[in-house]
Amino acid sequence: MRIDTHPDQFCVLNSTKKEVVEQSIQILKFHYQLLTNLKITPHMILHIGSSTFGKKQAIARFKKQFLKLPPTLQQSIYLENDDKIFTVNDTLNLCEELHIPFVLDYHHHCCNHDEIDLTSLLPRIVNTWKDTKLNPKMHFSSPKNKKEFRNHSEYLDIQSFLKFLQTLKPLATDIDIMLECKAKDDALFRLMRQIHFYTDYIIINDSTFLI
Repeated sequence: MRIDTHPDQFCVLNSTKKEVVEQSIQILKFHYQLLTNLKITPHMILHIGSSTFGKKQAIARFKKQFLKLPPTLQQSIYLENDDKIFTVNDTLNLCEELHIPFVLDYHHHCCNHDEIDLTSLLPRIVNTWKDTKLNPKMHFSSPKNKKEFRNHSEYLDIQSFLKFLQTLKPLATDIDIMLECKAKDDALFRLMRQIHFYTDYIIINDSTFLI
């Protein structure tokens, strides 16, 4: 089982407020110690955070605070694109500069994207994981509805998911995809039944298949 944590919205490493940054570091230390005590290699997924004073300054603040962290915390952090401010391109460029693995969130990309084709960025995204000895990790979910597009649905839209898989196929690499669905395990098992029905993919077990 692959386990990592996602510190909450109060963990803002690039905040303009000193007390928020200090509290964020304590949150990261807590997550690190919790996983360590459970004998789990610590991995924590963060967003870049605040956009106060614009993206350029916000990213510069993240770099400054990240480089002040102890090496153990630096090595435990992954970055994820968000659904409002920092796009895949913003986050990927920062990950490459700081040597941080990048977690692609496809739903967030659909909510917040620039004009760069995602397909052209995928090899670079996968490359950020090259030194981790782990499969690249990605998040996938479907919007709740048109009005609440940013909210996660109970289940996945199978056609969108299959289209996403075909986008990943040319990478020819194993990828771990975390489903962010309100129905949790039931969403996974429904998805596996649908994959069996709609495709000729090779089913390995209740959560794994080959394209």
